[in-house]
Amino acid sequence: MSILEKVSYIKGLAEGVKLDAAKDEGKVLYAIIDALSEIAEEIELLNEDYEGLVEFTDEINDALEQLEEEVYADDEYCDDDDFVLCPECGAENYLSFDDYDKGTFICSECEKEFAFDDEEGGECCENCRH
Repeated sequence: MSILEKVSYIKGLAEGVKLDAAKDEGKVLYAIIDALSEIAEEIELLNEDYEGLVEFTDEINDALEQLEEEVYADDEYCDDDDFVLCPECGAENYLSFDDYDKGTFICSECEKEFAFDDEEGGECCENCRH
């Protein structure tokens, strides 16, 4: 039973016991029932919005997964050797294509510049441009 259905049931019970809306007790109970009805309607609208957002998020996630597949399938991308440890401080550093082209990198932690040798003669894998 939904919240709206429960509030309608309570309203029916109140009408069934023939509460007098002119008396103070009846006024209070009918005011509470009206407030519950409005709250229930708002909750229903929020649930609808939430379900729409979940669906939209799923669609975005699917599109992002497709985009990732396209990007990572690109022959200019390689994730085998994109990181190198700094010989000075041991921090992990991302190597860009420019770093590969120069043969050097600047540590993101200690900011010192280091040369590196690519173990496979200038290419980290067969699909990589660096």
